[in-house]
Amino acid sequence: MILAIFYCPVGLLYNFPDVNSIGSLMYTNKDESFEFLMNLPLWIYLYQILLIVVGILTVRISFPINSKLSYLLFVLFLIIAFASAVKNCIKYGFDITELLSLRQPEVRFFIDGIDSCIKVKNENNQYLNIINTKDSWAPKIIQDDYDTYILVIGESVRKDFMHHWGYSTNNTPWMSQQPGLYLNNYISAGPSTVISLTHSLVLQKDGRPDLVHNIVTLAKSANMESWWISNQGAKGAFDSPVAIIGKMSDHFIFIKDGNSNDREFIPDELLLPYIDDALTIDNHKKKFIVVHIFGSHPQPCARTNNQYDELINGSKETSCYVTSIRQTDDLLKSIASLASQHHKKWAMVYFSDHGLKLVNKGYSNQTLTHGFNTKQSYDVPFFMTAYDANSTINVEAKRSGLYLLSMLAQWIGVNDEMLNNQYDWFDNTEYLNQIHVYDSTVKKVLYDNLEDDAIE
Repeated sequence: MILAIFYCPVGLLYNFPDVNSIGSLMYTNKDESFEFLMNLPLWIYLYQILLIVVGILTVRISFPINSKLSYLLFVLFLIIAFASAVKNCIKYGFDITELLSLRQPEVRFFIDGIDSCIKVKNENNQYLNIINTKDSWAPKIIQDDYDTYILVIGESVRKDFMHHWGYSTNNTPWMSQQPGLYLNNYISAGPSTVISLTHSLVLQKDGRPDLVHNIVTLAKSANMESWWISNQGAKGAFDSPVAIIGKMSDHFIFIKDGNSNDREFIPDELLLPYIDDALTIDNHKKKFIVVHIFGSHPQPCARTNNQYDELINGSKETSCYVTSIRQTDDLLKSIASLASQHHKKWAMVYFSDHGLKLVNKGYSNQTLTHGFNTKQSYDVPFFMTAYDANSTINVEAKRSGLYLLSMLAQWIGVNDEMLNNQYDWFDNTEYLNQIHVYDSTVKKVLYDNLEDDAIE
């Protein structure tokens, strides 16, 4: 009962323990845990209280019955609890491995938890050996239009909350008037940062991310000097795979190095001096600068210091979320301005790693959290501009984050045989009949089969 009470919030929101929840547990700290608990809807706390009451009653109250009825109830319990186990055991010829893959809730919780722990630990050990491994990129330069490429990785932004894509509040004043190319149907690879970015910025081999071959090592192999400037945490020996990619850069800065103090107000504008430094250094090489912001990560009011531009439908959390997107728009404007001040021939791409799902939708306590079963958890912005952009291009063809590495290679003007380079990713041609995404169990599912979570 104690275990059920503690796991209740995760279980009700995300079901059985998987690599996403176990990985989050391994990579988290007390501040992130507190933020998660503060963002839970009230009904989950009520459910926990109910579990506590039921647990106390179960321990304290007894019902005297005679021994025959006791034996009968015990036999009924055995039949109900283990009928499917015995059936599967007979079906698979008493194969113990099949018995251990039972999906009964009483057994599945522990099997899934142990299996996910093993997977995360194995991947973590693998990540620790990756940084010093030499990549085998052999890119060819196919265009040479710009000297500075700036990739801004947003956080937790769903496209339908942005004014440029139809939201009523104007929270994208710079982006909406800036000439450039918009992928209006870009779909992220996954529903969380690690799953999304390890399957979009990294080459996939045999269905698994090959972290050695990523967008940073590709740029370096094309003789670009690379920076990774991040407002996301790096956690030392337990670095997430995304932080490990960042540490493969020639220069990397994590302004929350050693922790992920996510509840404290640490605005993304604190990255600007480091971006300015990167633009100032002149080593007579092209620059590739990745800026990984904290953007609109739940809990949104911690991103805005509890400030918002206007109260929307009585929901403070929603209002902060909308304002956090405006802050990201301001940041993009500042980055472009800095690059122009340094007289760079710059190009910039902004996209978000994943979206979010609505909780308590339509009510004053509406907020947003990570989700994996809704389209809006994958519907994210993708915007490309440059110092010499003079027109607006809207690409309506669907583009999958699973091919983002190839798209970014085309953007920085390089080509490599290991990439999917037979398409022009920025024209308006449909290349994919179906779009697949990864869910929270890192299983591929069809995007079109996901639920709709439209704003009310």
